[in-house]
Amino acid sequence: MQAPSLPRLPRLPRLPRSGHALAGLRDLAGNRGLRSLQVASAAWAAAEYTYLVGLLVFAYSVGGPFGLAIAGAARNVPSIVGAPIASTIGDRWPRDALLRAVLALRFAVVVAAAAALAGGFVIVLFLLAALDSLLATLLRPIRGSLLPSLARSPEELVAGNVATSTGESLANLVGPALAAGLLLVGGAGTTFVAGACLLGVAFAAALRVRLPVAAPATSDRRPSPPDAPAALGALGRLREPRLVVIVFTTQRFVRGALTVLLVTAAIELFGVGDSGVGMLTAAIGLGGLGGAAVSIALVGRGRLSTAFVVAVVAWGVTIALTGVLTSALAAAALLAASGAAKVTLDVAGFSLLQRTIPNDVRSSVLGVLEGLVTAALALGALAGSMMVALLGIELALVAGGLLPAVAALAVWPFLARADDAAVVPARQLALLRGVPMFRPLPLTVIEELAGSITTRPAVAGEVVVGQGDRGDRFYIVESGAFETAIDGVTVGRLGPGDFFGEIALLRDSPRTATVRAVADGQLAEIRRAEFLAAVTGHRDSSSAAEEIVRARLSRAGGD
Repeated sequence: MQAPSLPRLPRLPRLPRSGHALAGLRDLAGNRGLRSLQVASAAWAAAEYTYLVGLLVFAYSVGGPFGLAIAGAARNVPSIVGAPIASTIGDRWPRDALLRAVLALRFAVVVAAAAALAGGFVIVLFLLAALDSLLATLLRPIRGSLLPSLARSPEELVAGNVATSTGESLANLVGPALAAGLLLVGGAGTTFVAGACLLGVAFAAALRVRLPVAAPATSDRRPSPPDAPAALGALGRLREPRLVVIVFTTQRFVRGALTVLLVTAAIELFGVGDSGVGMLTAAIGLGGLGGAAVSIALVGRGRLSTAFVVAVVAWGVTIALTGVLTSALAAAALLAASGAAKVTLDVAGFSLLQRTIPNDVRSSVLGVLEGLVTAALALGALAGSMMVALLGIELALVAGGLLPAVAALAVWPFLARADDAAVVPARQLALLRGVPMFRPLPLTVIEELAGSITTRPAVAGEVVVGQGDRGDRFYIVESGAFETAIDGVTVGRLGPGDFFGEIALLRDSPRTATVRAVADGQLAEIRRAEFLAAVTGHRDSSSAAEEIVRARLSRAGGD
C-alpha cells in the first residue's frame, strides 16, 4: 500500500514527461544499452554507405547504368525472400546476442569482399555484397525490436528512434564523404577496407548492448514464434501497421531507383564525376542532421501519423524537384532537404510500428517489412535503369519523387487511427508508470503487464483484502477511496494512483493489513505470477520494489 507518508524512494530512473523532448533525450543518454545500440547502428550504417559508394562506382565502370542495376539487384534480391524468414529468429533467440553474431558475420563478409575486389573476382564480389545485404536486412528488425526492449517509456522509444535516424544521417554524411576521399586517393577496394573497420567498431559497441535478464516463464507452454507466413498474416490483420508498411515500401522503391538515378544524374546531368556521387549522397546525410533537430519535437507527441505523412510528401517533392532544377548546387540543396524529410518519416513511421505491433510478433513483422522494402529497393534499382532509358533522367526524377507523395496522401485519412492503436493504451500506460517499481521496466514488459490487467468494482464498505489472507493479486486504485488498517487500527488512506498488495507477493507471506473501500471505486488487478515475473525479472524494478517494501514495513504500513 502506498500511504501518504511513504518516504521518497531513491535511485528510481526519472522518466521524461510527455511533451518534453529534451527530457526524453536526456533520459536516453542515461540508458547505456540504448546508447550503445545507437553507436553500433551509426557505425554499421557508415560502413554500408562507405563501401556501397565504392561498389556502385566500380559497377558503373564495368557496366554503366545497367551495371548499376545489376549491382543493386545483387545486393537486394537475396534479401527479398531471406529477410522475412531469417528475421523470425529474432522472436526465437535473444536479440542482443543475435545483434553481435550478425555484426561479426558482416565484418568477415566485407573483409572477404575487399579481397575479392583486389583479386578481380567480380562475380564473387557481387555474391558477397548480396550476402552482406541479407545480413544488413536482418540487423534492422533486430534493432527495431531491441529498441522497445531497452526503452522504458514511449518518449524514450521515440528519442531512441530520433537517435537512430540521426546516427544514420551522420553515417550518410560521413560514409559517402569518406568514400569520396578514398576514391580520389585509391581504388574502390579502399572503401571496403574502411567499411570493415567501421563494422569492427559496431561490434565493439554491440558488446555493451545487454537485455535485462527476464524471469522464467510463468507458464509451461509458451507460444511458438511465428514463421514468415504467420508474420504476413499478423501484418494483414493489423490495419494501421499495414498502411505504414505500404507507404514505407513505396518510398523505398523510389529510394532504390535513386541508386541508379543519382549516379547517372551526377555523371551525365550534373557533370560532377565519380567523386560527385559521394558528395551528392553526403548532402542527403547533411540534411538528415537538420531533420534530426526537427524530429526531436516528435518526442512526447502522442500523434505521429500526420508527421509521417507530411514527411513522406516532402521527401518525394524534393526528389521530384531535382529533375526540374538541373544544376549540381540545386540538386545538393534539394537532396539535403530530402535527407531531413527522411529522418522525420523514419522516426515517425518506425515509432508508429513499434507502438502498434505486439511484442511476440514484432521482430517477425518488422522482418516482413524489411523483406518488402528490400524487394522494393531491388525493383526500384531495376526500374531506375528502365526509367532513364524511357523517360530520360529529368522526367525519371520527377515521376519517381511524386509516387511516394501520392501514396502517402492516399492513405492519410485511414492512417489517422494509428496513433490510437497502441499495444499499450495510454490509460493503462499512465496507470502502470505511476507505480515506482514499474517505471524501470522496458516497454515490452509494460506491454505484457498491460495485457494481464483486469479491473473490478469496489463498493463502499467492501473488504478488498484481509489481514492474514493469502496474497494472489496486486492492486492499483483507479478511482474511489480506501483505508488500510492493521489489527483494526486505521493507518492510512488510498486514492487514485495508489497501490497495495506487493508485500505479500514479494515476501510470500500473508497480508499484513486490511484494505477496505470507503467510497465506491474501481481497482486494476495484476495476478501474482505476472507481477512477480515483471518485477523480479529486472534488477532496477526489483530494487525499487524492495525499497518500497522496506519503507512500508518500517513505518508499520501493511498490505
